[in-house]
Amino acid sequence: RGAHLILGRRNAWRVRLIGSLQVCAARLAAGAGISVDEARERVTRTNAERARFIEQHFGRALHDPAAFDLVLNTDRMDCAAAVRVILHAMREAGYPVPAETMKEQRQLSSAV
Repeated sequence: RGAHLILGRRNAWRVRLIGSLQVCAARLAAGAGISVDEARERVTRTNAERARFIEQHFGRALHDPAAFDLVLNTDRMDCAAAVRVILHAMREAGYPVPAETMKEQRQLSSAV
């Protein structure tokens, strides 16, 4: 946690994935085989712990969009779509994206 603050703008493409509590909990419940209520509690607890860690160790707010190059709400997209958006944004910002990465991303997208 906090790599986006340690590495800074020149050494990393800093992405923050966000989503509503409802969607995050539903995804966690489906992936972990737990109830939506339990997943909601885990998401809430984990988000609070992460925010507290960033505040304590870096004196910054976790939710500060200025600390990231891209903040992406994944409520309305699956993983493959999020990867496409991130890779496109990286290329548009001038970050080198290896051809092999683009090839793997296309294979991922076609498999979905």
